[in-house]
Amino acid sequence: MFVAVVEQHMDHIFRAVSATLPEDPPVRETLRAFGLSILDVTLARAIPLLRVVSVEAGRFPTLARTLFARGPERGTATLTRYLAAQVARGRLRDGDCARMAEHLIGLLIGGAVLWYALGLAPHLPPPDERRRHVEAAVDAFLRAYGATA
Repeated sequence: MFVAVVEQHMDHIFRAVSATLPEDPPVRETLRAFGLSILDVTLARAIPLLRVVSVEAGRFPTLARTLFARGPERGTATLTRYLAAQVARGRLRDGDCARMAEHLIGLLIGGAVLWYALGLAPHLPPPDERRRHVEAAVDAFLRAYGATA
């Protein structure tokens, strides 16, 4: 029963986040929207679930595998495909798109978001701080992977 709840919850989150990755708008705008979606939609809902699943993973390993497959694994694959399409259009440097996706996600969910997930901060950062965090993460990502003029 709980596995079905995890599947349904992660499917809802995946649909919300993947909708922010259209291929045509400028990369910076798309990555900003994706980053805000990760922080505003995904993490606010996923962290409590992640906490429960991590506590129960030893007794119910299927839960952790389901959470990973329905959430981070699928989300990273979708982001990887988006990045590959941008590389093909010359908007990003050629490279290992799966690694690029991991780097972007790491930039987005690091810092204050990670401290919140670990219970070291009582709240997610407020919206204006989240926007600044996403902006800085996207800037760093594009400095590393943006197409050169």
